[in-house]
Amino acid sequence: SVLAAEGVTAEPGVLARVARLAHGGVRDALSTLDQLIAFGGQRLTLAAARAVLGLTSEEALRAATEALRRHDARAALDLVGALVREGADLRQFLDDLTAHLRALLLARLGASDALAFEYSAEEQTALEQQAASWEPAQLVALIRRLSAVDPKGRDAGQLQVHLELALLDAALSAAGSAGPSA
Repeated sequence: SVLAAEGVTAEPGVLARVARLAHGGVRDALSTLDQLIAFGGQRLTLAAARAVLGLTSEEALRAATEALRRHDARAALDLVGALVREGADLRQFLDDLTAHLRALLLARLGASDALAFEYSAEEQTALEQQAASWEPAQLVALIRRLSAVDPKGRDAGQLQVHLELALLDAALSAAGSAGPSA
């Protein structure tokens, strides 16, 4: 209703991202919308939202989860390196990746209704397709590993090391007897 009153339109997915970032806080959501309108004008796009808010691209999230699914430690490290070179916020990446894995877990467990508030129908379909190749226990383990990385109080270099270690641990331990892919 705020956008309609301002004469602003938003691409599908923009408002879902704003809602996820606000974690239920109306003031936070309104503040974020103000930022997006100041940057994007009368048409809010997902690309602009990612740029303004420092959100991780869906492609990067899919690449990260695919590397972990394949137990490909090198691909996971290469992705973190690319994000650092692009100037991405690793805290945001960590949050976004953890949220993505949670969404995959819910989709894998058939709890897609719980995702309806956070994801568009198209995004839910993509999550369900990606989730089919995962076992719930794998996703739970990954979420636990990434949740153990505490970004508070860490500088960017320390966070990068801890994130890389968590991804390596996840990729290599998930590989089990298949051996490391580094």
